[in-house]
Amino acid sequence: MEPEGGRKSRVGRWLAERFSHSSVREFLCHTLSMRRSLSATGYLLLVVLVMQVLGGALLLVYYKPTVAGAYESVGALNAEVSGGWLVRQMHAWGAQVLVVLIMVYQVRDLFLGHYRKPRELVWITGCLVAGVLLLEAYTGFVLRWDDRAYWGAVIGTEFVHKLPWIGPWISQMVRGGLHVGEATLGRFFAAHVAFLPMMLLVGGVAHGLLSGYWQVNGRSEQRGRDAPEDGVVNRPRPERAFLLLGGFYAVLILLVLLAHVWPQTLGPRADPMGVPENIKPPWYFLPVYHLMSTTSPWIAAVLSGLVLVLAIGWPFVERTDESNTTARRRLLLLAFVVLVIWAGLGVAGYVSNPLR
Repeated sequence: MEPEGGRKSRVGRWLAERFSHSSVREFLCHTLSMRRSLSATGYLLLVVLVMQVLGGALLLVYYKPTVAGAYESVGALNAEVSGGWLVRQMHAWGAQVLVVLIMVYQVRDLFLGHYRKPRELVWITGCLVAGVLLLEAYTGFVLRWDDRAYWGAVIGTEFVHKLPWIGPWISQMVRGGLHVGEATLGRFFAAHVAFLPMMLLVGGVAHGLLSGYWQVNGRSEQRGRDAPEDGVVNRPRPERAFLLLGGFYAVLILLVLLAHVWPQTLGPRADPMGVPENIKPPWYFLPVYHLMSTTSPWIAAVLSGLVLVLAIGWPFVERTDESNTTARRRLLLLAFVVLVIWAGLGVAGYVSNPLR
């Protein structure tokens, strides 16, 4: 018979294997003294995210989250507010850059093995942050309420409706009724400016702390071999400040160029009575869209759910010993094949006929 508190002891042992008192103390010392730097991709993610918050705050001054006022307020922002078009374009492109960066970040961690014990929680929180960023970009896309945004909301909520068991309930809650309308726009607005940012803040802080913890303590394991002759470890490097500043200006220039060269124009006003030609969701949901158009929304929902579960649970699927390189390569090859197929579905969704 298992003694009382045995289950708690198992959980405690699991956590103790990953977070010792000494390593937590060392991590806090390095973090508070600013002697640790973010990875390049993580830093760029943080820079773009801060830009998105600042730009979104400016857009909130003029945006009206109603069916009657949303489209007009976005149009007025483009035509009447000084610099308003640039802020909106940078905000729209910034959302897509965030999606690209978080995908690169997660794929990098996948092939570097940053999901392996004891970093399972780093990977899981990263996947959750990626999911929240996708939803944040999608809800922002819908808020402009032109024809593409409206029918993108219809396609997205229809996909949710086909989820097994809980799909109809979630779909009705998101729509605020049986159909996409005024209540839907209000709920997407609330999610975009309040609920999802709060989730992103909690998830991002948790992921950053966990990732930084293992960066510090992973290096400390090799400190005896890597320490310089003078015994100084992690000496502050002034050149890092120039690299970080250069990354900030690179992102800023990229967003300004995208805003001028490939502006995201506002389409015609949303018309619930007629589906416009070539209507499709944002590119990051094109794989799901293509599955919906070639099979059925139910099959697309099930397959997408399986991919999501596989992604989050990958640390518990790929548990091969580090010495068993053959087995690990096979599992990474499986992950690579899934990524290629998913990307191929996205390309096929881009060139396919619109969903009717």
